[in-house]
Amino acid sequence: MIFNLAYGLPASGKTTYLKSINGIYVDLDNKSKEYIQSFIESIESEQDVVYNLDLFLFKPEKFISYLKNTHDCVVNIKYINTSRELCLLRDSKRPKNRQSQDLIKNIFLDVN
Repeated sequence: MIFNLAYGLPASGKTTYLKSINGIYVDLDNKSKEYIQSFIESIESEQDVVYNLDLFLFKPEKFISYLKNTHDCVVNIKYINTSRELCLLRDSKRPKNRQSQDLIKNIFLDVN
């Protein structure tokens, strides 16, 4: 089993990237931690299945460890390096209830 993840600021292009690659796209953005855990734990461990998980990761290393402890899997993660200015511009075009301007302006993402 393979899990593909994307990491970056809100409105950086993570969703676009995950939808563009081969695999089963799963929208977990704005879902509770409990919902995400329940979904991950419900996945059958099938060798040839690829999941593209779309969620905002504050601490990707913790989530990767969780996936590997839950399933025998490979985890691929791609950092989407988009400028704050472009993310803010893209975010301003989203519906008001989906905007993340404060987060985009103030969050620091560790890019290890």
